[in-house]
Amino acid sequence: FGVATNDDALKELAKVGDFVGVQLHSQDDASIIVAYPYYWFSLPGACPNLPWKCIPGAKQTACQTKRSELEVMPPVCADSGCAGKKDDAALKCAADFSKPDTMSGCCLRYGPKDKVAIKGGLCNNVEKAPTGQPGCVYLYESLEDKDFLSLDNLVGITAAKCGNSGERTCTDWADWRKNCYDPDKKYKRRFKKTDLGDGKMKVDVEETDYCVEYDLHPYCQDAPPDLCNNVDCQSLSPSEKEICLEYWLGRCEESHNTKRAEGINFAFAKTPEKNHLMVDKELLDSNFKCSSGGMRCTPNLDGGLYCTRQYGGVCTPCFIPGTKVPFPAANTTPTCPFNVLAEGGYTPPAGTECKSRDAADICCLYKVGGACSQPADGSSAELSASGYISMMAASLEDPEHMFNFAKRWIEDNGGKVENEDQLKEEAYWLWQVHPPKRYEEAWKEFQANLKASTAVNFGPGSGTEAPGLPGDTTTPATPEPGKNKVHRAHYPVWIAVASVGACGFLAAAWFYLYRNPRQRRQRGSFVEEETHRSLQMTRM
Repeated sequence: FGVATNDDALKELAKVGDFVGVQLHSQDDASIIVAYPYYWFSLPGACPNLPWKCIPGAKQTACQTKRSELEVMPPVCADSGCAGKKDDAALKCAADFSKPDTMSGCCLRYGPKDKVAIKGGLCNNVEKAPTGQPGCVYLYESLEDKDFLSLDNLVGITAAKCGNSGERTCTDWADWRKNCYDPDKKYKRRFKKTDLGDGKMKVDVEETDYCVEYDLHPYCQDAPPDLCNNVDCQSLSPSEKEICLEYWLGRCEESHNTKRAEGINFAFAKTPEKNHLMVDKELLDSNFKCSSGGMRCTPNLDGGLYCTRQYGGVCTPCFIPGTKVPFPAANTTPTCPFNVLAEGGYTPPAGTECKSRDAADICCLYKVGGACSQPADGSSAELSASGYISMMAASLEDPEHMFNFAKRWIEDNGGKVENEDQLKEEAYWLWQVHPPKRYEEAWKEFQANLKASTAVNFGPGSGTEAPGLPGDTTTPATPEPGKNKVHRAHYPVWIAVASVGACGFLAAAWFYLYRNPRQRRQRGSFVEEETHRSLQMTRM
């Protein structure tokens, strides 16, 4: 709707001028489970305190906009209404934080005495690169239809059946919402929560006369700060936890969110590679190294703080675990990608030592002071937790290592690989570019997933019933390059937004952060509004 999200953002814009907003969301935020930190990016626009068009109210009686047409009501406009950011009167007067009425009727200036209304950060067509001056802090080339990814195509809505007997495919979300063919009532239902007091709740499933794209059980969203980690949420089976299209299954599962994020990233990449690296190499190479980022990115003997751009394109502090001098903030700081020294242009400070050359201590996997003592090859690595973690580092250079390691583990445990292509795909999702903090748990999950794989035959009585990824009935499809109206990256900004925003697409845009106030008042569920995708859906 064109209005900055809070007064602090507006005050900062008035103080320093236009800037590209970058907000870090911690891995500890249990509203969505991810393997690494993710960012919410925002691009400033002109007159950021006012909406695109006027909103009627006590101070805006002449406004012709109907409130029924508004999907979201900015709080500043709720009572008095708001002028539109392009209204002549709003451009002529100046907003003043000490005078609330002016904030809903006049455009904000670059300073208290400045006569120029904030222009927004998008450079004009004359500039070839952002200058950093007012009105020019970001730039992208003109966009065409081919530069967009259709959410309806991505989640499978345009392939779904619509009509009384499913005689046609759905045209878009609104068509699917109203006319979906759902004889089994798989989607025409949602969670209904009743508060019982003392923090207790009763949850039922009620039928609807429209199809629901996504709804999450209240146990997983109405028990902060635990949310997805809530004990009651964790006790639910996948079918009890979510009502949704198959694409959105597993919002509380790290692996599912990783698959979705990488699928989007793969679609936007100019030269897609399957290596779990979420930021385009061209973007990394075109920016300064994080090692030149000042004291915040200057490591000590304890393995931190280094910085990496692999987590969203922004220099993000991280640490190398297993140094002789232990890192003091290990519980609240992400581990670095295994290639952080090369990516960030780092040489560890003189005197930095790993506490051992054992891969189980992880440090040597970064090649600090040399390689680990164990072989770093999938065909010979020890079939243990330390061997598994060493294969993560090796797979960053060649994913074949993890496939070979998985195949050997299967054969060592009496199994036979019956579909190598499928196993190779599954093995790809069993490693990541940085060491998990609880790698013993990751090792157990690795084994459970191989036991549950349909690409493997362990024979009768072998324990093939071992659980795999919760709710993982299928692997979400990875969009092919050039399909689904994908962004074909254009530098300097659009590829940045596409590549580094892939996880934000699935996280910051993932339902929790963008619930609108009306929805929160009604109930805690993430079900969409009845006649349109609600704010958190359109932001994806």
